[in-house]
Amino acid sequence: MIEPRLTSEFQVSALIRAANEFGDSAMVIRKGDVTSGEIFINAFIRGEFQRFYAKTPMFNGPSQWEERVLEDIDNKEFFSNYMAKLVQRDPDLWLIELNVSDEQRLIRILALND
Repeated sequence: MIEPRLTSEFQVSALIRAANEFGDSAMVIRKGDVTSGEIFINAFIRGEFQRFYAKTPMFNGPSQWEERVLEDIDNKEFFSNYMAKLVQRDPDLWLIELNVSDEQRLIRILALND
């Protein structure tokens, strides 16, 4: 039996709401498929330290946020090319930009959206 799951749009909305409640900012950079688009987060800590996350399905439970380590993530051209490849592979994906005040806040926001 397939477990029911929340739509991508609902998950993105909850993520943005959680960030705003903590006093941080979050915005949709690329809107994907409302029902089942894969969700990626480009996260900044105090506008500088950049991290990249993907919502990854798990075989034994609900999907979880997984950090993707990108070797040259601070290079805007590299990141733009990386995102273009992801969009080419999956044109229904979402990209959210998140700017938080500290790493613990980022962890709490992602935990609320698991």
